[in-house]
Amino acid sequence: MLHAAVALVLTSFGQGEAAPVTVLEAMACGLPVVCSRIGGTPDMITDGVDGFLVDQHDIVGIAACMSQLIADPDLAQRIGQPARETALARINRRLNAHALLDRIRRRR
Repeated sequence: MLHAAVALVLTSFGQGEAAPVTVLEAMACGLPVVCSRIGGTPDMITDGVDGFLVDQHDIVGIAACMSQLIADPDLAQRIGQPARETALARINRRLNAHALLDRIRRRR
């Protein structure tokens, strides 16, 4: 279903999840993401580069991002490709395992 979508919009508010898996899944599919600044989403998305971040409850901002993506399919691709690259880099099991091992070794 993600491959058939124009974008993923996650408009949560409050503290939210630390790192919403849905966001990474959509990004891995090459979808631009429009997401509220919740939890760790600012660490996951570089606004305007591989997705869009909006303030919580910013209905006008969400609508503006979606309008841009619908009106400009090239923009969706220009955001979607880096989104995919970001997601694939973040969910690489080998790289993440090595990074974790390095951190553990540094604490000893």
